Amino acid sequence: MRQKRLISSLIAVSAALSAGVVHAAPALRKQIDQKGDFVMFGNTMGWECDVNVGVPAPVVGTINCPNGQGPAISDTAPDVFWRSDSPMNGQAQASQTFLAAQARSTAMLAVPAGATITYARIYWAGMLATPMSTDANVRVEFPSGAVDQLVPADGQFSVPRGGGSWYQSTADITNIVTANKGGAYRISDVASVELNGLNSNDPLIGWVVVVFYSLPSDPPRNLALFDGLDLVPQGGMTEVTIDGFLVPKAGFDAKLGVVAYEGEQQYTGDALSFNGTVLSNAANPANNFFNSTRSNLGALVSNVGDLPQLTGAAASMAGLDLDVVDVKAQLKAGDKSATIQASSAVAGDTYALGAFVTSISTFKPDFTTSGKTFTDLNGGSLLPGDVIEYTVTSPTPATMRPPVPSSPTLCRLA
Repeated sequence: MRQKRLISSLIAVSAALSAGVVHAAPALRKQIDQKGDFVMFGNTMGWECDVNVGVPAPVVGTINCPNGQGPAISDTAPDVFWRSDSPMNGQAQASQTFLAAQARSTAMLAVPAGATITYARIYWAGMLATPMSTDANVRVEFPSGAVDQLVPADGQFSVPRGGGSWYQSTADITNIVTANKGGAYRISDVASVELNGLNSNDPLIGWVVVVFYSLPSDPPRNLALFDGLDLVPQGGMTEVTIDGFLVPKAGFDAKLGVVAYEGEQQYTGDALSFNGTVLSNAANPANNFFNSTRSNLGALVSNVGDLPQLTGAAASMAGLDLDVVDVKAQLKAGDKSATIQASSAVAGDTYALGAFVTSISTFKPDFTTSGKTFTDLNGGSLLPGDVIEYTVTSPTPATMRPPVPSSPTLCRLA
């Protein structure tokens, strides 16, 4: 198995107050080479009531705020919970009458035709009143009733915030997603402080699912997922280095997916960099990247079937950032590693970084399809350092029989 290396700077790992609960910069969770790509989908469960914040009205969803939606709600964080499929299926309400236990939201998963899902992981996050506390379970449902499963966390992270804590929990749900594939996923049982009557800039509540898929018509890509929970305060920074890919000479692409919490539109000074270049696009300004948006390559994401269906514009996601950005320009042919950095200015925004996903075209021998054979000259199982001899059968015109193989080539596994 190829060695996978992660170098992190500014990793602050605190002493865990309960088993499995740590504060850490994102670390490698999953890495794979395959013809295919990734998608991310998810939704917030909270709504900010202060009209002065400039929250775009939902596409689908009705709102009942305390004392009406107006300047009397003066904080910058969610004030009420969303409940999808309420009061009827296909509808959504945000109301001061809902408790945390009633909150739920829905988002649509779509993968390309012919794709096979190979990995799926859910992240859910919120704020709790007790320091260093987390949430051990989440409920995954299909609105049709075909799925209704309480999923235990296999990773839990927490950072202190506002006298309590921000947390992120995560679980492998590959079995659920491969069995049920695309469609509407409804998530509930996400732990949170009660929002009604709470005057605070710190609450957050939402969820995200990262999905890897294979697709024979796609180029080979290196897919890598990093997670943790790292508080990026004013003047703070976190950095990770990824490797395990080899950028081709031409025709490559590269994307970076980001999950972050409590990045606010009205507070600037936060930035995301890739290989030393500050990233920006139409949805994510260079000095306010973490601004409660949902976007894909600079375009806002608003999917029919999401409940609530939001615009994806700045402030619409109530403290949840779910963005995919193009980083091709920050790579060149032959690159084998890249550095990602999230930071905030001394007078900037404070937010928590939850996960990174990278998708980078890679140029390596592929022995998973027909017409390709290899021999491990060291014998036994393939191991790093082994020398292999491989032959790739080249395409030939129909009039030529049999296909013409290339000359044998030697290479050493990294």
